[in-house]
Amino acid sequence: MDDDEHGPRCFSFRRRRWGWIVTIPTFLIQLLGVGLLYSFGVVTIAMQEEFEVGVTTAGWIPTIATGLNLIGGVLTAEIVKKTSHRLVAVLGISFCFCACLITSFMPRFFPIIFTFGITYGIGLALSTITGMITIVEWFPKTSCARALAFAVAGTSTGMLVLNPVMYKLVSGVGWRNALRIMGSVLLLVGYAASATFSKPVRKSGTPTSADDKPSGMDSIETTVSFLGTAEGAIESPICDGTTKSSSLSDVADRSRNSYDLLLFPEFWMMFFGMIISAMSTTLFFFYWVKLILTLGFRESTAALAMTALGASDLVGKLLVSGFADYLPFPKLFLFHIASVSGIGLMFAVLNIKTVVAVFITSVAIGVFVLSLINSSPYIVSAQVFPGRGATPMTTSLIAPGIGTILGTVYGTSVDQTGSFDGTLYGCMGAYALAILLFSSVPLYQKLFASERYVMWDDVYRYRGDNGSRGSIQRKKDLH
Repeated sequence: MDDDEHGPRCFSFRRRRWGWIVTIPTFLIQLLGVGLLYSFGVVTIAMQEEFEVGVTTAGWIPTIATGLNLIGGVLTAEIVKKTSHRLVAVLGISFCFCACLITSFMPRFFPIIFTFGITYGIGLALSTITGMITIVEWFPKTSCARALAFAVAGTSTGMLVLNPVMYKLVSGVGWRNALRIMGSVLLLVGYAASATFSKPVRKSGTPTSADDKPSGMDSIETTVSFLGTAEGAIESPICDGTTKSSSLSDVADRSRNSYDLLLFPEFWMMFFGMIISAMSTTLFFFYWVKLILTLGFRESTAALAMTALGASDLVGKLLVSGFADYLPFPKLFLFHIASVSGIGLMFAVLNIKTVVAVFITSVAIGVFVLSLINSSPYIVSAQVFPGRGATPMTTSLIAPGIGTILGTVYGTSVDQTGSFDGTLYGCMGAYALAILLFSSVPLYQKLFASERYVMWDDVYRYRGDNGSRGSIQRKKDLH
C-alpha cells in the first residue's frame, strides 16, 4: 500500500502518531502483565497457608518470572526478526493466560514454579519486550527515551492498581479464581493491544526491516531509511547535516553485527554494574515490608509505606519520561544518581525511628532509586552504543533480570540471621562497586576507544551544529 492509495494525510498521521499509539498499548500490557506479577505477593501469602511453604520458597515464583521477563529480551528480539511483532506479542499473551489458568488447578506448590514462574515469565518477555522493540523502531532517535519510560511506568501503575484489586479478589473468590479472572482480562486487553504492534513503513509501504540490507550497515541504514517515517526521526539531528551523522556512521562502519557490542569491555562494565545495582534494589522492592516490620513498626504502617513506594516510583518514571530526552548529561549517569541515592537511603534506614521518617524514606526510594534503576536499562544502552537498533536494550536487560533473581539471596540471609543490618551494609558496598563500574564506561571509551565515545553527541544541549564538534574532532583524531 503506497502513499497514493490511502492519501498523504492518512500516511502522514500514521507516520507522525503511530509511535505513540503503540506506546499506550505497551503501557497497558505492562500495567496488567507486570502489574499482576508485582501484586503476586497477595497470592503467595494464600499459597503459603494452603501449601505450608516458607516466605523465601514462595517468593521464588514472582522472582523467577520477573527475571525471565528481562532475560528473555534477546530471544524475543530474534523471534521478532524472523516472524512479526503482532504474532510474537499474541504468543506471549497466550503464554501468560495459560500460566494463570494451569496454575489455578495445581494441587501442589512446586509445579507452580514451572507453570507460573517460568511460563508466565517467558510469556511476559514475548509480549512486553516486543512492545518495547516496536517503540524503539518507531522512535529511532528523538522521543525514544520519553516513550520507553512512559511504557515502563505501566509497571508501577499496575502495582498501585492491581494490589488492592488482587487483595479483594483473593479475599472474595480465592487465589485460584483470582488468577483465572486476571488471566482472562490480560488475554482480552493483551490481544487488542498486540494488534497495534507493527513496523514503521516507508512511503512506498514497505515495512522497514533490519534484513533489508545484506551488509553490516543494516542497523544504521535501516534507521536512516525511515527517518522520514517515524516521528522521532523527523526531528532527529542525524538528518540536519553530515557532520552530526558522522560519528554514528563511524560506529556503524565498525559495526558489522549489532551484537559486536558483546566484544566491548565497556559493555561488560555496564552489564555487571546493572546486575549489582538491580540485585541491591530488590531489597527495597521485594523486602521493604518485611524490613519495616523488623524495625518494629505496625503492619498498617508497612502497607501504607509500600503504597507510597509504588506511587513515588510511578512519579519518578513519569519524570524520567518527561525529561530523559532533555537531560544535560548522558543518560548513563542516571545509574550514578540511583546508586548514590541507594547508599544514602540505606544508611538512613538504619536510623529510622518515626513513622514520618518511614514515609519520607519510602518516597525518596521510589523517586531516586526504583524509578531510575527500573527505567534506565531501557533508555541508556542505545545512547552508549548507538546505531544498533533495539539490540543494546534487549541485551542489557539480561543484567537486571539476573540481578533480580540473585536478589533472593538477601531474603535467605535475613531468614537465617533475623536482621537486615548486615544486608544493608552489603548493599551499600554493592552500590559503591556499581558506581565504579558505571564510571569506567565513559572513561574506557575516552582513553582506549575514542571512536565509540559518542554518548555526549545525543545530549540535549550538545545537539545540532555545536553538538557535532566532538564528533568532528574524533574523526580528525582517527585520521
